Amino acid sequence: MPKLSVIVPTRQRPDTLRCALATAVAQTWPDTEILVQECGNDPETAAVVAEVGDGRTRHCKTGDQVPMTENWEQALSAATGDYLTIIGDDDGILPTACAAAAAVLERYPVDLVTWRPAAYFWPQSTVESLQNRLQAYLPATGFEQQDPRVLLELAYRFRDHHYTMPMVLHSFVSRELVDRVRAETGAYFHSPAPDIASGVADTLFGRSCVLAHQPLSISGLSHHSTGSRLHFNRNQSLREEAERAAFDGLTFHPTLVNSRNSQLFAANEMMTLKQKLFPAAEPAFDYRNLIQRALDSLATGLEDYDAGLEDIRRTAELNGISMEDYFVPGRPGSGPREPQGVAALGPGSLLIDVDCGRAGTTDVAGATRLLAALMPPFEPPAALPAPVAQVRAVGAPQNLAFHRNGNGLLLLESGWGQPEPWGVWSIAPRAEVRWTVDGTPDRPVELAIEGRMFVHPGRSRPTGFVRVNGRVAAKLEAAQDDGSVHLQLTLGPADLAAGVVRLSFHVDSAVSPSSLGVSSDVRCLGFGLARMLVE
Repeated sequence: MPKLSVIVPTRQRPDTLRCALATAVAQTWPDTEILVQECGNDPETAAVVAEVGDGRTRHCKTGDQVPMTENWEQALSAATGDYLTIIGDDDGILPTACAAAAAVLERYPVDLVTWRPAAYFWPQSTVESLQNRLQAYLPATGFEQQDPRVLLELAYRFRDHHYTMPMVLHSFVSRELVDRVRAETGAYFHSPAPDIASGVADTLFGRSCVLAHQPLSISGLSHHSTGSRLHFNRNQSLREEAERAAFDGLTFHPTLVNSRNSQLFAANEMMTLKQKLFPAAEPAFDYRNLIQRALDSLATGLEDYDAGLEDIRRTAELNGISMEDYFVPGRPGSGPREPQGVAALGPGSLLIDVDCGRAGTTDVAGATRLLAALMPPFEPPAALPAPVAQVRAVGAPQNLAFHRNGNGLLLLESGWGQPEPWGVWSIAPRAEVRWTVDGTPDRPVELAIEGRMFVHPGRSRPTGFVRVNGRVAAKLEAAQDDGSVHLQLTLGPADLAAGVVRLSFHVDSAVSPSSLGVSSDVRCLGFGLARMLVE
């Protein structure tokens, strides 16, 4: 049975540490180590650890103040578990998290067990509109195996969010993988943002990963949260304080601007890590998709819209990219958002968005107990299929899927949103799919495309067109009231001669659901691509 270590790095935050530590010592797995790794030597922190009275808990200190990454490196060295996870000192971990991870690892001794944490906005969070709120998404499906190198490529091409890389924060990472990274590179953390640094290291050097769709922990956003103060508040002095505390001496790459936009900031850390760990190797850095993902971040309503948009425009200019190639999302509403409660999103899937005050709790420990009560039983996977093999070159026949776990994600170029359970929306004036031709076809290739268009009774039926390598090949329109689209294209010798097929989808007058009063989604939705059958 694996021994697991739950590590809580901290620095003079006894108020939130007390609650985070309460969730850690509630672990039901017998072979669990709890390590509080303190940066400094604070008597109040020592008192909080002593309060716990749990024999599994150890308190390690640096004595002197050291950079965050050094504190985290020391924590990994001090931990004795076969698998390690880190939670922040304002985060929470569910009481069955270690038992659940151990159940997976006993069947699948992989390098990484990861999940998407829930989010809890503390009552003093700088995100005022979401204070004391717990938010989580529970998909219907339970587990999947993932290829770490595919996750790295999707992140560096900005096809998916960088937090889809399994990080030591809110994942269990094998001691063997940590040692492997250190042996190859001299350290585990190679940038001032240790969460992103660990995600890149894990996907670059990791060999196997299991994603659990149930959140096993909660990411807490308190008034102490460095990321929250850096990215999600409008107070410049708080931002500068957060930067000095955690990222003193941070420099930005010449192709990126010094920005507090969360996506541009993460991109700079990813560039730093690429230059240190794999400067000449794939994956390459996709600036066009970076601009799209940064625009997406503005649509959340959490970021500074005006400052972020200006930084995005400057980044595009630095890299010779025209902003006319994008739809800039409208300014999201800034007022309080009413909690949605616990809502079913489909068979077996739940959206959790609750006001914890109404449930009688005001801290992450209470939020963790609340989430645990709402979670279905954790059942370890009886069997897991191999990770989906991503298609890079297309030969006939080939069935391509573009949903979140589809095999065609690396064929998506610029202009697309993030993949959803059914497929992916175009959210720019032009959205492209590109592949190299596998072999030399001796006959025309038939291409069947399935998708949808965003239709609504309050607007005229949208139309558009599809180009193949620059030529207009088909009209794009919804054939039925449900918005479904079915296209049949023939790729002739001239389309295949160059060895590359580039499809571009153009929609006239794309609009956002928000502008029609359908939802709060401010993205301009055009064509939704689900599948392509090449034969």
